[in-house]
Amino acid sequence: KTEAKLANHISKKNAYLNGVCNLIAMDPCSVETLYQAIEVGEIWGVGRKYSKKLNGMGIHTVMDFVQSPPLMIRDQFSIVMHRTLLELQGVSCIELEHTPPSKQQIISSRSFGQRIYHIDDLKEAMSLYVMDAVKRLREDQLLCGCLIGFVQSNPFDSSKPFYNKSLSLALPE
Repeated sequence: KTEAKLANHISKKNAYLNGVCNLIAMDPCSVETLYQAIEVGEIWGVGRKYSKKLNGMGIHTVMDFVQSPPLMIRDQFSIVMHRTLLELQGVSCIELEHTPPSKQQIISSRSFGQRIYHIDDLKEAMSLYVMDAVKRLREDQLLCGCLIGFVQSNPFDSSKPFYNKSLSLALPE
């Protein structure tokens, strides 16, 4: 999974790959060259804090990371970073998700291109947004426990007072 995410990054940054990067089929020397050109912070799961710590240890590129001793990475960081390193060394450690987890929320929200002055226009727009959300709910065969509606005025318009209102409705079944 980690290699796949890195391959995706490489394919986006290198136009000559035409959007496809297959690290498995690629010549190992070419993979090394690509890994040497990518900062360690581009690895999935390596944030700013870990990047800084890795840089302090002399690990600046993906290639530096791949060549690091796995036990040192586990001791200095975490088992998750250890697995990330093993994945980049070709050992599969992170399971692929064949079925994505169910959504916890569906948001149907839009901004208007112009000011709305009439309540009927607002009701019509809100009805359309609810219908859109319900359609997606049905497509995913999910249930809804709560509905939240909100409206607000333009927060950047200093000539009018800011208005923000929301209403939450818990559904009994």
